[in-house]
Amino acid sequence: MSYILHPHVNESRNNPQLLRIVLDTEFTRLDFGYSAISIYIKGGWFNIYPQTHLRVHGIAEPFPLTHADGVTFAPDSFHFESNKDWAYFSLYFKPIPIQSCVIDVIEEENASEDTFNYYGVEVLMEEVMEVVG
Repeated sequence: MSYILHPHVNESRNNPQLLRIVLDTEFTRLDFGYSAISIYIKGGWFNIYPQTHLRVHGIAEPFPLTHADGVTFAPDSFHFESNKDWAYFSLYFKPIPIQSCVIDVIEEENASEDTFNYYGVEVLMEEVMEVVG
C-alpha cells in the first residue's frame, strides 16, 4: 500500500519544486519539477549527487538514495534544450517510517546555494491519499 502527499516545504526554494512524496513500505519517492533557467540560452543543466539522502527528525540513521528517474548522477548532467523547458524527476530512498514526521532532503551536507537541500519538510499523515493497487 502506498500513500501520496503534497508536502509542506518550510523554505522559499522554488527550483526545483518538490511536488509530491510517495510513502511505501518498499521505498520513499520524492517527485520534483525543475524549470529551465531563463538567463541561459539553452536553460542550463542539473544533476543529483549520488550521496543524496533523507534525514528524519528524531532518527539518527540517514535514509540513502537508492535510484533516480529523469535525472543524471553527478558528475554527468542533464541539459535543457531551451530556456522554456521543464524536467520532471523522481528520487527513490530507503523507506522512511509511514507516520507523520519532518524530513530534510540532503544532497550535500556543506551545501552551496546550487545544492538541492530542503529542510523541515512536513510529512503529515492526516493529509495523505491512500493509493490502492
